[in-house]
Amino acid sequence: MKIDVARLSEGREVEFFEEWDPKIFDLEAPGISYVGPLAVRAYVSKESGVVGVRVVLKANTTLTCSRCFKEFSSLLDKTLKMIYPLDKERKIFPVDGNIREELMLTYPQKILCQEDCKGLCIRCGADLNDEKCRCKV
Repeated sequence: MKIDVARLSEGREVEFFEEWDPKIFDLEAPGISYVGPLAVRAYVSKESGVVGVRVVLKANTTLTCSRCFKEFSSLLDKTLKMIYPLDKERKIFPVDGNIREELMLTYPQKILCQEDCKGLCIRCGADLNDEKCRCKV
C-alpha cells in the first residue's frame, strides 16, 4: 500500500482499502495461520506537517494453543496508528513494511485456547482439559 501525498488535503481523511495475501507478505508465524486474505483499511490524513495513518486489519485466523496444541478459530481485528513526518522531497509513502512489522509485533508470544488451559500430560500426552491423567507421577 502506497500513500500518495498529492491525494491528501490538509485536515481531510482519505480511505484506502486492499486485501493482502498473507503468504506473499509472510504474515504467518508459529501457531498462527490465516484463512483467506487480510483486509487492510487505511484512513490517512495530513495535518501540521505530518501524515497520520490509522490502519484497521481484519482476517480469519487459525491459532494453535501452545499448551494443548488444539487448533481454534479466531478473528484478527487490530487497529494500528502510524505518523510520518511530511517531507517535500517524499511524495509517496510505502507503508506495507510498517503495517507488516506493527502487525507482527502484536502477535501473542504464547497462544492459549483459554486462559486456564491445563495443557498435556508430560508422560502420556493426555489433554488435561478433557480428561484426568492416569499416570502415576
